[in-house]
Amino acid sequence: MKVKLLKKDILWWFVAMPIVLSIIGYFGGLFAGGNFGRSPDSRRVADLRTTSEALELYRKKFGSYPVVSEEDSWGALIEKLKQADIGISTLSLDPEYPDKKYSYGSSEDGAHYVIRALLDDPKHPWLENDIDGMIYGVNCGDSRNLQGEKDYCIGKYR
Repeated sequence: MKVKLLKKDILWWFVAMPIVLSIIGYFGGLFAGGNFGRSPDSRRVADLRTTSEALELYRKKFGSYPVVSEEDSWGALIEKLKQADIGISTLSLDPEYPDKKYSYGSSEDGAHYVIRALLDDPKHPWLENDIDGMIYGVNCGDSRNLQGEKDYCIGKYR
């Protein structure tokens, strides 16, 4: 018995099948959170870079970085950026929030700032060139805590 491929069968494999696979991949990405291959540390680094860009937009509009003194510096920063009308509606929270939180600190005159995330991997490559020390009330020190985590800080400071 000979099997004969019809044009509609060929059409299915070359047109419809890729569409079906794309839809399956899309929904698979939604349910997996779209973080295939991304570690929480990579997301933290990306979040701080995005926040740094938002802070530059704020500085361009107001001439300085936001000054916050609240204990929840990240929450206060989110509110300041929302109210600034610079196109920022929210900032990301740490992937392990509320157990881990990002931190923000600025100089009193708003000329400088630092933002911090607590990384899981003490050998993460971004830790080699980050800011270290206690800066604007944010602990950017390289001392490890009990879980072996490390402080990763970026910003504009003296």
